[in-house]
Amino acid sequence: RVWSLRGESMRYSTRTRYGLRFLINLAARPAGSCVQLAEIAREEGVSVKYLEQIVRVLRPAGILRSARGAKGGYALAKSPDAICMDEVFEHLEGHISPVECLHGAKSCEREGACPTRWFWRDLDEHMRVFLKGMTLARFVERERVMKTGKGVFPVDMDGPACFHARHRTLPEGGGKA
Repeated sequence: RVWSLRGESMRYSTRTRYGLRFLINLAARPAGSCVQLAEIAREEGVSVKYLEQIVRVLRPAGILRSARGAKGGYALAKSPDAICMDEVFEHLEGHISPVECLHGAKSCEREGACPTRWFWRDLDEHMRVFLKGMTLARFVERERVMKTGKGVFPVDMDGPACFHARHRTLPEGGGKA
């Protein structure tokens, strides 16, 4: 199961949260530079053993690469702007559909008569569009702007900012003047 309802929020696994922090850390470094897991573990407050579990998932997926030797370690296998969150979440979580009946060939006995299926399908689609529009490069740029106070967050027609603009609810009062 990807997430569970506890209180009023959806929660993704620790593996996904730590994996994302790990990838952002790598993406913020000079392109192609390798870093040892112990260094990232220290910086991110995550155990080396836990990072090793994340590496075992992301390296075969083509998101990470490793190098042996004195200057060895791990680096991104592709550019941060080519790594989208849908890919990261799918590998770290398994599947990201909000309900089981939307994932794979398994169907629910109530599928044809379910009054909520349209809602779950729409939520699933919105999540996927949002995650596909979010890249590691966007995280790095946002962090840079937040730390330096210089620059603006990029807005593009395929990214999350556009998604929110197109799916915005009406302002209070229904948009009436």
